[in-house]
Amino acid sequence: MTARGWTVTREIIDGETNGYTTTDGTRRIVVDARLAPAQAAKTMLHEAAHALMHAADTLTAEDRRDLHRGRMEVEAESVAYVLAGIIGLDTAAYSVGYVAGWANGDTTAVADTARAVLATVHELADALDPTDTDTADSAADDSDPAETAAA
Repeated sequence: MTARGWTVTREIIDGETNGYTTTDGTRRIVVDARLAPAQAAKTMLHEAAHALMHAADTLTAEDRRDLHRGRMEVEAESVAYVLAGIIGLDTAAYSVGYVAGWANGDTTAVADTARAVLATVHELADALDPTDTDTADSAADDSDPAETAAA
């Protein structure tokens, strides 16, 4: 996120909040300094999703006004849950309840966020895995189409 112009810090945050992302253009992500490493990593993924999906430079003021906070939280936690799973962190015990709470148990609302969530997951997953996709694409282009179809 720092490569994208965000300032990321670990600070003591009063209350129950594990982290926050500013959406006013200051481009700050703060993760509570008291969190265990795995929880801090999951929180950072959640906050990175907010930065990419909900910050002032991502949405117009009108879009932000119309976007319900519950939906933003469902989207961010869903991104964090999927990405955490990709990197081997099981956050289901926390994430499922968090998402269900913000969605008010509305499974339709959760399903409606899937497209935006998956697009953000792909963007962040690419940042977590800095392999050269051009090299991988070139190798795939050189493969035998019959072998590819069989795989």
